Amino acid sequence: MPSASARFLLDSPSAHRQGESAARAVLAEALVHHPMSVTYGSRGRVLVLGPEAEAKAAAVRLQDVGLQTHVLADGRASVALQGHLGDFRVVGVHSDQSPPDAFDLVLDLSRPPLLAMELTPPGYFAPGDDPQRLEDALAELPELVGEFDKPRFFSYDPSICAHGARGLTGCTRCLDACPTLAIQDLGERIEIDPYLCQGGGSCATVCPTGAVRYDCPPPSVLLTALRHALRAYREIAPERPVVLLHGSEAGRAWLDSLASGLPEPVIPMELEEVGSAGLETWLCALAFGAASVALLITGETPPSVRRALAAEVALGRELLTALGYPAQALRMLEADGRAASGVLTGGEEVPADLPAAVSSPSTRSGPISTWPWITSGATRPGGASVRRCPRAPLSAQWISTPAPAPCACPALPCAPPKPSTTAAAPRIWILFRPTACNVACASPLAPRTP
Repeated sequence: MPSASARFLLDSPSAHRQGESAARAVLAEALVHHPMSVTYGSRGRVLVLGPEAEAKAAAVRLQDVGLQTHVLADGRASVALQGHLGDFRVVGVHSDQSPPDAFDLVLDLSRPPLLAMELTPPGYFAPGDDPQRLEDALAELPELVGEFDKPRFFSYDPSICAHGARGLTGCTRCLDACPTLAIQDLGERIEIDPYLCQGGGSCATVCPTGAVRYDCPPPSVLLTALRHALRAYREIAPERPVVLLHGSEAGRAWLDSLASGLPEPVIPMELEEVGSAGLETWLCALAFGAASVALLITGETPPSVRRALAAEVALGRELLTALGYPAQALRMLEADGRAASGVLTGGEEVPADLPAAVSSPSTRSGPISTWPWITSGATRPGGASVRRCPRAPLSAQWISTPAPAPCACPALPCAPPKPSTTAAAPRIWILFRPTACNVACASPLAPRTP
C-alpha cells in the first residue's frame, strides 16, 4: 500500500480528490475580483529598429498588413527609448532620421536590444537572433491595434512608505525587486507607473510597511479565500494538504503538462503571478491548516522576483525555526517535473497542534503590515521571553503585556498597535528591522506550545 506522500490521482474519487475539488470551487468563487484598470490605445504606428536591411524587410511585411512603420537604422548608441504600448518615445536621434513624436509599437532588431529590463513594456518586441520569435512578433503586432485594458495591479500609500524622509534615504526594496523598472525614486517617496507595471507583485511582497499593496486580489480577499478553501478541504479529506502557489500562465501550463496529475495531498492555488503572495500568505496558510507551502518557480519567473522570493522564504524559515517549526515547511519548487515523483509531499510539515484565531483589520494604525494577527490559545510557562533568530536583523518576542515600544526609525517614526493580550493568551510579535529602517511589522504565526 503506497504511503500518503507517494499516492497519485487515480480514476476513483479519493477523499483527497473530493477535498481538492471542494477547495478549488471555493477558490474559484472567492477570488473573483474586479480591480481598477488602465487602458492602452494603439493606432498601429510601429517603430522598427536595427540593421538597415533587416529593419526595412520587416517594415515592408508590416506595411503589407496595414501598419504604419518608421525605420530607424544604425546610430543605436545615441538612441534611448521610453514608454509603453500606445506611447513609445525616442530621444537622442540624429536629425536626418528624426522619427515622429510617438509610436504605439516597437520592433527592435538590434543586438543587443535597446531595452534591457527583465520584463519589457507591453508593445515592445525584441526577437534577437531567434527566427521563430521574429515570426511570432510579426504575427502579433497587427493584433495590437485598438484599445486594451489591463488591471491596475497595485495601490500605494505614501504616508506609510519608508523610502525616505527628512532628507534620509530609507528602504529601497521595491526598487530592487521590480523586474519592469516601473518604480521610480522621487526622493522621499516612490512612484509606480501603472502602464509599465505587469503585476509581478514582488514589490508588495518585499515591502516592510504595507505601503505597496497588491490588489489582484487584495490581501484580505486572498487570505479569506485561502482560509475557506483549506476548511472545505479538511471537512472532506483526513490529511493536511500542501498548498502549491503558482502563476496564471506558465504555472497552469506546467500543471496541465503533468500526465499523472499532482501527488496527493496537494491543493494548487493560482495567482496572477507567484511573486504576488508573500510571507503573510505563506504563514497564514500554515496557520489555517496547510502542512506546508510550495512556490512554483518557472522559466518565466524573472531573476529579480526569484531573488525576492528566495529572501522572503529564507526569512520565513528563520521565523519557523525560531518558533520551533520545521523550516522546510516553506519551499521553492522549480517547474522541472520533479513534483510528479513526490518532491512536493516529501518534506517536513508544520505539526497539526497550531491553535489560531484570526483577525484581519481593514485599516492600519501606523506603518504596520496588513498581515492578519493570529493569537495563540496556549499559555507560555515562565512569562515573556526573547529569542534571537540566527541571522540579524530579526527577533521574535512573546508579549503578555501591551505592545512593543515605538521604534526609533529616523525616516519614519511610528508605534505599533497595542494588542489586547492577556496572561492566558500571549501574542507573538515578530519585529523586522530593515537595514535603514526600524519599522515594526507583525507576523501572523502563533508560537508552538512547548
